[in-house]
Amino acid sequence: WMLLRALMPDVPEGDLCGAQPGRALGATTEWHAALREGLVSIPLMEPGDTVWWHPDVIHAVEDHHRGSEHSSVIYIAAAPWCDKNRDFMER
Repeated sequence: WMLLRALMPDVPEGDLCGAQPGRALGATTEWHAALREGLVSIPLMEPGDTVWWHPDVIHAVEDHHRGSEHSSVIYIAAAPWCDKNRDFMER
């Protein structure tokens, strides 16, 4: 739905709903209000804590880390085993 949102009839021609090169596509109030209703914040994190979610569920990470410790987000996708994916992993 996120990727197809710009093709919906209520979106002006050429508008990409806030998409910017080199940035994750954000779920904005303007274009994704219904989807944002399902966004739930996580509690305060401590060093060593992890959060797990399904990638099809709306989720967010901080745009600017303001903490005193390092912060990282890692996406580890599961994909079907096929020649194309094997070749990509080797590269």
